[in-house]
Amino acid sequence: MNKSIPVLLVIANLISDFHQFIINSDKLHLYKQSYDSLLYSPSVQSSNQYLDLSTNDLKKYAIPWSMQLFWITSTLIIQTSFPYTPTDQYPSFTAECYAIIEALTLILHFSLHNYLIASDSISCLQALNSNPFNTHLAPLVLYIKSLTFNLLQLHHTIYFLWIPSHTGIHGNEFVDNLAKSTSNLVCPPSSLLPHSDFTPYIKRYILNLWSTHWNNLPENFAIRYRDITPDIPKHTWFTNLDLHRSHIVQFNRLCVGHYLLPSHAFKLGLNDSPLCTLHFDECICDLPHILFTCPALQVKRLALIYSLKSLNTPFNLHSILNTNCSLTIKIIIHFILDAGFII
Repeated sequence: MNKSIPVLLVIANLISDFHQFIINSDKLHLYKQSYDSLLYSPSVQSSNQYLDLSTNDLKKYAIPWSMQLFWITSTLIIQTSFPYTPTDQYPSFTAECYAIIEALTLILHFSLHNYLIASDSISCLQALNSNPFNTHLAPLVLYIKSLTFNLLQLHHTIYFLWIPSHTGIHGNEFVDNLAKSTSNLVCPPSSLLPHSDFTPYIKRYILNLWSTHWNNLPENFAIRYRDITPDIPKHTWFTNLDLHRSHIVQFNRLCVGHYLLPSHAFKLGLNDSPLCTLHFDECICDLPHILFTCPALQVKRLALIYSLKSLNTPFNLHSILNTNCSLTIKIIIHFILDAGFII
């Protein structure tokens, strides 16, 4: 019988094709920039003191209003925007970083001057003044810091200004519309992206691939587990649960049926018999037997039922194995181990 290619192998092969679009380096990006540029903190004005203004007030301000924030008498203001829709090719943060890089590269060809680069990406500007040694800054942010520092060494004066987007500021709206109007006309070469930009797409693709594979399995495949998990969840079942790793492993074995209880251990050749060893009746010793019918555990079972009732967990296999209560999981595991079995 021909077996299908494992899903993980399919995913690995497809992910390998992404390397040509990712920023690669033979060293950590932190070590690619000079130490002085890493210590340098660009002049960033990100105050929100004018956010109390109404939309009508903001519309009255043209771009020259920005100069007053720095008391600059001779300033060339550059409003950044990138001619790409972030959701198409570039995440918003990366697009804004490339817009600033383009502005700084442009300044290299200009005469000595004071330059004000205005951006509506507060996260990008704040990252410029983050400590690169205590945070995992994107490689593009490190490159922006390096470019800015090099311009400073060439006696250029660079200021960064955050302006709120979609609030009616004339200059920002004008540049955004200009960028949108050229997005279908300008065709610059594809820029490399940080690997983190691909993470959401890869996660979504993996989930869709797993779901398709799961839904196409034969009806008689993993009946009990599919009853517990009819759809592939976005997160693991133990997310946000206060559980030790040993509890997670043991309860997961109970859910999939690959435990060391006599019934399955016999299939693995670890036991001489699949029968329960706590009484003389010949009963297959699986999880339902231990929880619900084993006569030797009647007294302990009453205590178990009482505990589960206090936790609002119905005493049936589906509810128990589908619980999201950490205490319920611990109680079930303790009940089985205390009965003398190994999970």
